[in-house]
Amino acid sequence: MIARVLLSLGTAALVLFLMESSARLYEGRPPWEAEWELKRPGSLRIGVVGGSTIWGTPVPELGFVAQLEALVPSLAGFVSVDVVNRGKVAAASRWVRRVGADALMAGEVDALIVLSAHNEFLNRSGEDSRFGSFLWDGMLQSALVRLAVDQSESSAPLIPERLDAVDRESKWFDGRLESYRENLSVLVALARDRDIPILLMTAPVNLADWPPVHHRLGWEHLDSEYDTHVEEVKTLVGAGDLDAADGAIDEWRAVFGEDAMFSYLAGKVAVERGDVERAARLFRVAVDLDPYPWRVLSEQNEFIRTLAQAQGVTLVDLEEVFAGQAQGGLVGFDLIGDNVHPTPLGSALMANEAARGLARAGLPIKEPGKDPAAQLDRFRAEEGDRRQNEYIRLMLSGRYSMKTPFFFYDTSRRYLESAHALAPQQWMAQANLGSLSLLEGKEQEGLSRLRRAARLRGQPIDPEERLAVPMLAPALEAAGLPVEVIHASD
Repeated sequence: MIARVLLSLGTAALVLFLMESSARLYEGRPPWEAEWELKRPGSLRIGVVGGSTIWGTPVPELGFVAQLEALVPSLAGFVSVDVVNRGKVAAASRWVRRVGADALMAGEVDALIVLSAHNEFLNRSGEDSRFGSFLWDGMLQSALVRLAVDQSESSAPLIPERLDAVDRESKWFDGRLESYRENLSVLVALARDRDIPILLMTAPVNLADWPPVHHRLGWEHLDSEYDTHVEEVKTLVGAGDLDAADGAIDEWRAVFGEDAMFSYLAGKVAVERGDVERAARLFRVAVDLDPYPWRVLSEQNEFIRTLAQAQGVTLVDLEEVFAGQAQGGLVGFDLIGDNVHPTPLGSALMANEAARGLARAGLPIKEPGKDPAAQLDRFRAEEGDRRQNEYIRLMLSGRYSMKTPFFFYDTSRRYLESAHALAPQQWMAQANLGSLSLLEGKEQEGLSRLRRAARLRGQPIDPEERLAVPMLAPALEAAGLPVEVIHASD
């Protein structure tokens, strides 16, 4: 009996081992999990850890780390400089703490740059308690679990019936903030113990041009006319009827209470009135109340400043720097292309400020110049295919804007049309414009664009190609159209 039980357990363990091994082979070793190689004698190595802004979303070749890597050698004289990007899309502070600690413990970096803030509330899985957090972290060490999670997420509906907002009064929310503070504090303490300079960056956000999530909200206190109210205010602001817009906002605030979208719209009214200080305050309130807090909260940036000052480490206050660069302090699409990811100019500004921070931290480099636009021009002069990179940036930004939880179709259309104008013979922007038109109820325009995209591509567009046309399948479903209609000729 015991022998049979042991045999069964051994067989199960062997099967799990083989499945895990197969999953790891399938997944491969991502760059953020690579070991830290020995640093060349006399060289400088700068480690950079964080989420998608560090990785370089939407185009790493135009991102902050790529521009920092191009900038720093010119400031370091004859010293060889190595900038190592350990950014990971959607990584929260727990992951940043682990990867940053690996870098510090390896002792193969001369400085560590940390930007971690936007992703604390991105993933709501497995973290109802501190124990659940550690358990979930442990489970995610398995490639098999990671693949299962990815499969589950990829099969989720792209246009859900309702969006469940984050509950800011929950223990879960408070626990996330507590964990955030702990993770950064531990990382700073380790850097000080190892006597390695660490640079903490505050996180800038798109204040003026990116509204809070306001479509398909499932809040019980919102009536069925909420979207209509929002559109009415937008129309009043667009028509310049600012008094009527203010009146409508006050009236609906009395119904809905303090609301992120109405704070944002009040900010838009303040901009039209020329009151940029009031606008900045209202936009910041809108960010802090966003039902999907994927942009850094004010209290997170304040904690970063407090931690840097208390521990005597270098602060790179990007939020303040971006506000100083933006007209009236209202950071928008010039510097941040969506909600959080910088434009190439924004990335140049980040690289510039990071280099200043490295100099302040004691690394043997000169301070850079003060013109990020000129710096970007020099960087782009060394680029390979500038036109293709810009096309990809515009196209990916357009796709991002149209997806859950945003559904910001106006922004998506501007990006996708710009991408198509830049490279009219490329099929992907045209195909995504077709998806967008269907979502907007423009059936004939959508079908025409999709058919033109197929001709450009030389083969039919497959709605199941989520990486290329992520919203095509739900757009066809929403329009009540079979797949065959996009294969017919105009």
